[in-house]
Amino acid sequence: MSLWVPVVAALGASLLTSLGAWVLEASRQRAAARSSALRVRRVAYVALVEAANGMLMLGQTLRALLPVQSGFGVSLAEALHLRRSVDPYELAWRMADEIRPVLDAQAGVLSCGSQRAATASKEVVAKTADYLQAATATTRAQRKWMGVVLWKPTREQDAELAARLERAGQAIRAFVTIMREDLGEPPLPAGADKGLEPS
Repeated sequence: MSLWVPVVAALGASLLTSLGAWVLEASRQRAAARSSALRVRRVAYVALVEAANGMLMLGQTLRALLPVQSGFGVSLAEALHLRRSVDPYELAWRMADEIRPVLDAQAGVLSCGSQRAATASKEVVAKTADYLQAATATTRAQRKWMGVVLWKPTREQDAELAARLERAGQAIRAFVTIMREDLGEPPLPAGADKGLEPS
C-alpha cells in the first residue's frame, strides 16, 4: 500500500467537508436574505394601509370641521378677535404634512413590493386622495355664504362622498388581498376586511 493513499483520502474528506460547509452557509445566507426582504416588504405594505386609513380619517375630520368653521357666530368671533381665523397657508402646509405619509408609504411599496402590489398601491393613493377631495368640496354658493350660515352638505355631496369612500375601501381591500398573498398569509375570511377603512 502506498503512503499517498491515506493522504489523498484525508484531503478528499477535508475537501468534501469544506464543500458541504460552504453549501450550507450559502443556503443559510440565502434564507436570511429572503427573510430580511420579506420583513422589509411587510413593513412597507403595512405602512401603506396605515397611511391610507390615516387619509380617510383626515377626510372625515376635515368634513366634520366644515360646519364648525362656518356661520355668523364664527365670523363675529373672528371679527372681535375672540377666535383666530384659519390661515390658508398654514392649513395648506399642515395638509401637506398629513398627506406625505401615504406618498412615502407608496414609495416603500414601489421600492420592494411585487408588480401587483405596486399597481394596487397607486389605486390606494388615488382613491384616498379622491375621497379627501370630496370630503372638503364646497360649492360656489356654499363658499359665498359660509361666513353667514352654517355649512351643510348637499345630497349630491353626501352621495359623492359615500361613493368615493366605497371606492377607497375597495382599493384598500384589494391591496390587502395582494399583500397577504405576497407575504404568504392565508386570505382573510369573507367579511373580515370590513374594518379596513372608516365607515
